[in-house]
Parts: sequence; structure tokens; C-alpha cells
Amino acid sequence: MSRHISFGRMGRQLINAFGLAGAVFSSVAMAQPSLSAADSAAKATTPTPFSEERNAAVGFVATQTYFVGRMASVCQPLLGQAETFPADLVAKWRTANMPYVRATTAYLADLLKAFPDPQAGKSFLARLNASVQARGQAAVSDAMAGADEDRKTACMKFVIQFAEGRFHVSDQGPFFITLRGLVNDYR
Repeated sequence: MSRHISFGRMGRQLINAFGLAGAVFSSVAMAQPSLSAADSAAKATTPTPFSEERNAAVGFVATQTYFVGRMASVCQPLLGQAETFPADLVAKWRTANMPYVRATTAYLADLLKAFPDPQAGKSFLARLNASVQARGQAAVSDAMAGADEDRKTACMKFVIQFAEGRFHVSDQGPFFITLRGLVNDYR
């Protein structure tokens, strides 16, 4: 049985968020400094560590983290959970996905260092965060649509799926090969 789950429209929104995050990340290419002819030749033979696929994979991990935390926050009062419930679930998710969290964090740090102007890097990061939050919130809103009883049922389903590891990075999910590559490159 597959550990990856289809979320219907919510899943499509998350995938769109990853693509949008990749598009936002790709703006770093516009901020790269001019290279000399020798540097350009060297760069042409050395693959850049940054790519839209890697950027989208970083967006995936960021959006998954946001989604887990936000769903837990919305579900906490509906399920009568302790106030620490959202932070606890995010911590568990990060622990279970630590190699990917570390790799994407290191990749993002390197990407931000590639901006020649620190202000441009801050602006880029603000746009990325806004994109992840907007798309993650849209997925949460979609999952939580309906009357109170529907919302409580959605929360119970979320908790069960979380416990089963269905939100974890897996070989059945998007960007797995790219994320494994990031883990290998950022050990």
C-alpha cells in the first residue's frame, strides 16, 4: 500500500505551491553578478547547484511544514488538544524528515548567499514565505471546508494520516529524487 495520499484539490494546491515556490526561487538567476569570460567558461562546465527543480523541492518541504503546523493549529481546539499540539506535530514532522529539512535549509542558505545584494535576498525570502503561507493556507482552508462536524472529521483524518506518516517525504511523493540529491549534496 502506498504511503503517499491523494488530497484531491488540496493536493493539487500544494503541488501548485511547490511550482510557485520554484518560480519564486528561480528569480535568483536574475540577481547573479556578471562573470568574466574565464568565469563564464568555468561555470559552463560546472553545473550550478541551483535549479528550478531543487527550488520547487525546497518549496515542497516548506509548504509541508507549514501545512502540518497550520492544520494542527486549526484542529487543536476542535479536538481538545493541548496548546502545544501544533508545535509538537511540527517537531515530530521535522524529526521524521530531518535529512530533508537539513538539506533544504542548507540549500536555501546557499541560495540566499548567491544574491549579491543582501536586501534582494531578504526580499526574495519574504516573497517565498508569502507564497508558502498563501498556498499552504489555501490547502488548509480546502481541507477544513464545511460545517463544524465536517471540520472535526477532517481533523481526525489529519491526525490519523499524520500518525501513519502520510505527510512524510517518501519515495511515493513528489520531488523525492531531487530531495535525495539535496541530502547527498548537503551532508
